Amino acid sequence: MTGYAYRLLNVFTLDVTGGTKTNRTTIVAIRSASASLGGGKPLSDLQWRRADLGTWNTMTTTNVTIESRTVKINTTNDPWSNTVFFRILLSWATDPPATYSANLVFTLTVTTP
Repeated sequence: MTGYAYRLLNVFTLDVTGGTKTNRTTIVAIRSASASLGGGKPLSDLQWRRADLGTWNTMTTTNVTIESRTVKINTTNDPWSNTVFFRILLSWATDPPATYSANLVFTLTVTTP
């Protein structure tokens, strides 16, 4: 029998605190610094999704965009936030008791269009 275990990650918030009133593109990305979850569990058994979307994504070791928005200080999308949900695929028949972990890395990239 296969099931899921869920964990909620806290909200991330982007708040422009300085600079000129210029449009900027913000990109929040996620990846794992670990190639596996430990205990013989592959990294691909860890999945994530944005709280406002229903599509689950497989965790990888390369940056994957969570969300991108244009921001302008104290106006457009300033601040903005979202929440990321995680789940891990578990098989009661084949997964031994273990502690699973992934070194998650969130990256913020800000560019001027």
